[in-house]
Amino acid sequence: FVTRPGHEIDRHLCKELEEALDEHLQSVLHTVNFGKAINYSGHDNKKTETLFGRDYILEELGGLQFKISPFSFFQTNTLAAEILYETVRRLANLDGSQRILDLYCGTGTIGQYLARNAKEVIGVEILSEAIADANENARINKLANCSYRCGDVKDVLFAERNRYLHLDLLIMDPPRAGISDKTRYKILSLMPAKVIYVSCNPATLARDLVDFRAKGYDITEVQPIDLFPQTHHVETVVAMERKRL
Repeated sequence: FVTRPGHEIDRHLCKELEEALDEHLQSVLHTVNFGKAINYSGHDNKKTETLFGRDYILEELGGLQFKISPFSFFQTNTLAAEILYETVRRLANLDGSQRILDLYCGTGTIGQYLARNAKEVIGVEILSEAIADANENARINKLANCSYRCGDVKDVLFAERNRYLHLDLLIMDPPRAGISDKTRYKILSLMPAKVIYVSCNPATLARDLVDFRAKGYDITEVQPIDLFPQTHHVETVVAMERKRL
């Protein structure tokens, strides 16, 4: 439940939910939003109270477990998300030798889904809550080859550019706004051999792909995935490879 200040959630409602949903109910949380609009970018201007259960849920995908906190991004359609991640894994075509940079990594799901077939996975995410979950998920899943950086993508890439030069694979799953101009410039300067772009907004995806093609990347496959049946929303996975000169 997300409310403005001054609103209380009746504890009897939690009891009714528990009785109706039984073991299917994991948690009931009440978030008080002190800001002018509802947003989910971390704990700024918000206070969360656990009314029932624990302050996180555990989700399972592809034999891996993922801890998800209230403000950490995770795909809401779990069964379709597994199809999405399997698509990314197929397009990545890993053999165990690749170094992967996972931008906008959230709780680390895509990178960890690939980590068992990669040499190294480095995730970057601006939300500290998501990074905490990503580190915990790597521990839960016994993935010692995963590490994470908390910060804005363009700032992290600027500060540690040499670390990420000539990567084998770059994965991006940005928000609906896509990738900003400055961030695209930083990403393209890394010259990764292969790029997989996961997008929830075809319009910003098309805009961003113009720059990738202009910088010498060929689009090798485009695969839409219907994560939100009976709506106009669609996820799209695009694989690109840098042209050999």
